[in-house]
Amino acid sequence: MERGELPSRSTVGRLLGRALAIGVAGFAVYGAATFFVAFAGRHDDSSNLFPFGGWQVDVAAAGVALISAALVGAAIL
Repeated sequence: MERGELPSRSTVGRLLGRALAIGVAGFAVYGAATFFVAFAGRHDDSSNLFPFGGWQVDVAAAGVALISAALVGAAIL
């Protein structure tokens, strides 16, 4: 590419696609990490986030983990 030429549309599209994929993967990892840090503290007596217990909370945590894994996998592909 000579000086003064603009990159082709396919190059710009690839770069935007990669930036979007990195953003989605970063969002999924950050969201999952934030959720599980809060989830780890649910057994504290002073926890206001999960004032209840039971299997429903564990199923919700597994669902969040699966969704996060799917988002990271989709971003990688």
